[in-house]
Amino acid sequence: DAGVHSGDASLILPPASLAPEVMQRVRAIGDKVADAFAISGPFNMQIIMQKDSANPDGPPLLKVIECNLRASRSFPFVSKVTDTNFVEAATRAIVDEGVPEPQDLMQGGNVPWPYTAIKVPQFSWTRLAGADPFLGVEMSSTGEVACFGRTPAEAYLVSLLSTNGFRLPVPGKTVYIGMDDLSEPRIVQKVASYFAGTGYPIMTDSEASAKVIAEANVDVKVVSLDYNNRRTLRDEVFGNDIDLVVNLAKRRPGDKNDTNYAMRRMAVDFGLPLVNDQRCAEMLIDALEALPKGAAVAEYGSQPLNMQTPVDVKTWKQYLDMRNVD
Repeated sequence: DAGVHSGDASLILPPASLAPEVMQRVRAIGDKVADAFAISGPFNMQIIMQKDSANPDGPPLLKVIECNLRASRSFPFVSKVTDTNFVEAATRAIVDEGVPEPQDLMQGGNVPWPYTAIKVPQFSWTRLAGADPFLGVEMSSTGEVACFGRTPAEAYLVSLLSTNGFRLPVPGKTVYIGMDDLSEPRIVQKVASYFAGTGYPIMTDSEASAKVIAEANVDVKVVSLDYNNRRTLRDEVFGNDIDLVVNLAKRRPGDKNDTNYAMRRMAVDFGLPLVNDQRCAEMLIDALEALPKGAAVAEYGSQPLNMQTPVDVKTWKQYLDMRNVD
């Protein structure tokens, strides 16, 4: 498992889970790389972090896996979040005129920010007939959406809801869950438990998946959809009130007869919101659990979820002003 291409990943700033010591090491690595290549303009770099198997309780291992001598799509995102014109700074550095003094914009990771910004990918699966909505090492996104929030959970939820094609399921409708042998049962159960606990029927397409879900004390119904018959499939989807598809399979299918491929493609073809990554699924549930209780009471009675944006919307300047408050 080589992970997901960085262009399809969600980016969070400031970092929510990196210790200050790790951030300082990352900065030192960046300085060394810039010096080694005599870089005077923008560059982007990817660093992987993993536990040290020889010293599990010690600092994590950091390794540079990629360095590109160009700006990335994160360049304007970071500029917006930090209120720093990196394009101007990079231009001045390239021409060596009026170069601004270095600043520690992250403040060593020691100072909490009053807001978080998250950039999520935008996909265009509907324009590519038969394409598999599967995330892997090859980049698939065609754009991105970035939003601010008071917390990482809030920023992620607003960003996700701002993408084209994603929405929260209508209260009372069905959440359809798929997985394979590489999926993490804990995350599958977390997704099923949350939606079942908020009034959504849970369905899956196999007895093996149902067994995993049932271990979390969740009632689950197994359905057998004929993915190869578009006419009857449409009737089955709407007949079962399926309104959200969560497919957390991690094994890339060998052909189009794979049921997880068919489930993902079904979601795209019928305009159903799709969650197809385990980490994103877990963060979505964390974000929904963090919503104020009763956020949608006015529209949906006792239902805790809302199909509309369930958090306050503020301007960019309002978020920046939060950092200037003593």
